[in-house]
Parts: sequence; C-alpha cells; structure tokens
Amino acid sequence: MTDNPVNTGNTSGGDILNIRESVLTGISNSLASINIQIATLAKELDKVSEENKRISLSVTSCENQLKKSLAQLKQEIIHIKKENNDLKKENKLLKDDIIQLKQSIRYNAIKISNFPKTENENLIAIIDKIFKQINFEFNLDFLQDYFRMKSRNDKYPPPIIVKFLKNKDKTSLLKMLRENKIRLSSQMIVEGSADVPIYISEYLSPELNFLFKQARINVRNKELKYAWVRNGQVFVKTTENSTPKIIRNNFDLNECLSSSSVMAEKVKLYEETDFDESDATDISTLSKDSKKRKLKNVTRSKKIDKFFRPPEKKEK
Repeated sequence: MTDNPVNTGNTSGGDILNIRESVLTGISNSLASINIQIATLAKELDKVSEENKRISLSVTSCENQLKKSLAQLKQEIIHIKKENNDLKKENKLLKDDIIQLKQSIRYNAIKISNFPKTENENLIAIIDKIFKQINFEFNLDFLQDYFRMKSRNDKYPPPIIVKFLKNKDKTSLLKMLRENKIRLSSQMIVEGSADVPIYISEYLSPELNFLFKQARINVRNKELKYAWVRNGQVFVKTTENSTPKIIRNNFDLNECLSSSSVMAEKVKLYEETDFDESDATDISTLSKDSKKRKLKNVTRSKKIDKFFRPPEKKEK
C-alpha cells in the first residue's frame, strides 16, 4: 500500500509581502486609533483637572467665608453671653432689692405662731398677756398695727402679726425672749385652752422665710452648722468657728453649702430660730425628745447618792 502525496500548493514571495503589509497596516491603524483615544482622554482629563481646580477654589472660598462667619458668630456669642451674665447680675440685684423692700415693710414686726384661734377673740388682750409673760413693758402706743393672718393651712392656726412703731421695741422684746429662754404655751395665756407651744419670731417676707426654711433643712442634714434670723436678715455658719454669713438668696446659700465642711456632731439651732406655723409641731416634738434623752443620760455620782441616802442605824 502506497501513501498519496499531499498537495501543499505553491506560495509566492509576493503573497507573503502582501500579508505582512496588511498586518502592519492593521496594527498601524489600531495604534492611530489608540492615539486618538488617548488624545481625547487627555483633553477630557484636562477638562476634569480644570473643573477640579475651579471646585477647589470654590471650596476654599466657601471655607474662608465659613471661617469668617464662624469667627463673627463666636464673637456675637461671647457678646451675648456677656450681656446675659450682666442681665443675670442686674436681675439678681433687682430681686434682692425687692426682697429687701418687702422685708422693710415687716422690719418692725413680730410673728406669734401656733396660738389657737377662737371666735370673737380679743387680740390686744392676748398680746398683752403674752408680753406680760415675757416681762415686757407693754403700751398700746408702742404698736402701729396688729392682726391675725388669713388661714392657709387648716392643720395650724394662722399667726398673729404685731407691728411696732419703733424697731428698738421689737428687738428689745426678742432679746428678752432669747436671753431668758422663755418657753410659752397657750395655757399660760388662756386658762383651760389646749396646751400647745407658742413661738415668737421676726416676721419675714415670703422669700426670706422660704430661704430660712431651706437653711434649717441644711442644718438638720448637717450641711450647715447654724442658721438664725436677726433684724430681718438670715445668717448661717458653716462650722463652729466660721464667720457668720448673710444669706440673701439661693446663690448665697449654695455658695455656703459648697464650701461647708461641718463636723459630724449633733446639730444645734439658735434660740432666735423663726418657727413657722407649718413646722411648729415637728420642732416641739424634737425638743421634747431631746430633753428625754438628756434625762436618761444623767447619772448620780456616789457622793450625791451618799448625801441623799438616809443615815444608817447603828447596831446596839
């Protein structure tokens, strides 16, 4: 068996050249097209770059404008804060002045709290008997006015207000009451009446009265050492040896509380404490309990026991 010869055909040199030229032409055209595309992309890139520059300049301009506006706003805020602080100070001073004006109306007045109210009561007779218990020389000419306030709390009788013509008479009465440590009760004034304690104090404005109540709460919580009222002003002491400070408003009270370093010992209220009718029962109970505790702690010494013990009988 013999193989058949393969016919490969004859390729001339001219055909090869034509093929090469055709390939080169195609490559050249492709490169030209790529160059055109690159040039187009370069132009577009230049446009984008220019646009980015414009955007960057615009952003920088906006940033500078915002910084300038922010600086102006900061200055305005600082100015407004300063004005606000100045207005707060002025408002505080005005409030203090109003409180002082209200207190000046009550400057020569005292308040008699917790005295039972009866129908057709004779206030001047009651006041006269109370002053006699204090050994205060009473004269009707000393008084400018006297009245019982309207009832605001059914639990406690409304207080009696006595206004003197001269402040020295008011201070003299309170001094006698304080120095002699006189404890008054309704039975001492009206026989057969309920035995309830009577409290006499300076007549404070509502604002100062509320402020004094807060100070007394701080004393009970051992945040302040003492709180008392004298001549229409509220005083506090943060420690035993500290300087008394006048409290005109909540700012003053908070300042004292922030600097307070009271020792942990039994709280003691001054004798001139302003007993409000809403606190009378609680304070009275507290004082009785403290007396009972004191009596329990008292112990006789051997010498005293021997003194009171009857003599022993001698054996015969």
